[in-house]
Parts: sequence; C-alpha cells; structure tokens
Amino acid sequence: DDSVDCGNSSMLNIKDDLTIEVNIKPSDLSGEQVILSKGSAKMPYKLYLSGNKLVFSFEDTEGEEEYSLSSDSVAITQDKLHRIAAVRRKKEEKKGSNSSDITKMLDSFSSTASKFELELYIDGEKVKSKVLEKSIGVADNEAPMIIGNNFKGIIGEVRLWGTALPEDWINKALSEVSN
Repeated sequence: DDSVDCGNSSMLNIKDDLTIEVNIKPSDLSGEQVILSKGSAKMPYKLYLSGNKLVFSFEDTEGEEEYSLSSDSVAITQDKLHRIAAVRRKKEEKKGSNSSDITKMLDSFSSTASKFELELYIDGEKVKSKVLEKSIGVADNEAPMIIGNNFKGIIGEVRLWGTALPEDWINKALSEVSN
C-alpha cells in the first residue's frame, strides 16, 4: 500500500498525446487500485485497476466529465507480472475544402479542444481502443503525480511519454518483457 509522490512539475501536465507504460504484479484484485494518477480533480490522466479490469481515464478542462476506457473482456491476473500501456492519441480532424487558409492556420495553433483515440495494451496485445466522438480539452492541475495509491502488489518500470507511441512499437516492447 505504499505510494510514490513524483511531484507536480508542469512537465507532468500532459494534455495531448500520452503513453503510459508500466509493469504490475497485483497480489489482490479487490476494489479500485490506482497504478498512476495526476491528481484526483481535473486530472489529465489516471491508470488503475477496478477489480481485474485495467482502466485508463482523464477529465475535461473543467473537471466535470471523465472519459475512460476499460479492458472489459481481458482480465488482469493476480500474482502474475503484466506489462501494460495506455495511449491517448490526438486525432487530426479533417477540415472541409471550404475552410479558409486562415481558419486552418488558427486551428493548427489551438490545443484547447481535440478528439482523441484511447488504447489499452496488456502483455503486448491491444485489448481495447475507442475514439471519443466529441472534441474536448484535457484538464491539468497542480497536484502531484502519484504512483501506487491503494495498490496491493508490485509496480515497476513506470514510463510516461509526452507522445502517443505507435502500436507496433508498443507490441514489441511489451511482448519482449512478457516472454
């Protein structure tokens, strides 16, 4: 049940593309166990277990709505080492040919609202993905990033990337650890 406070550097407020990679070996699968989270209100990312399901979530800029993806049909196994990853990828919205050059240029500078694709990986396999159908802004906060809040087991090799790593890279990296 130990946790690690990683501080609240602005570099940890990742609001666009994001990849979280981590090894976990849970010794108990009851309740909610946070693997990694940046705050608990207006959170830009949270990765946790809900029972034996892996969940990745984040909130909008107002902290009013939470968006999440769960590994519904693929379970995490107790007392087994799993290499997991969560990806949030900003989706490029195609502008119609009627959009002016100025509108396109202004849109390229705007990072306030975007559509995102979310992906979950367990042991080298993509187990779930979805595209959020509406444009949203991702929250940020001054809270510290915490690793292991109420987590029962082992967490190791945490990697936080400010980019959405491609699927083939994640498959290779995660499966190498699993084999």
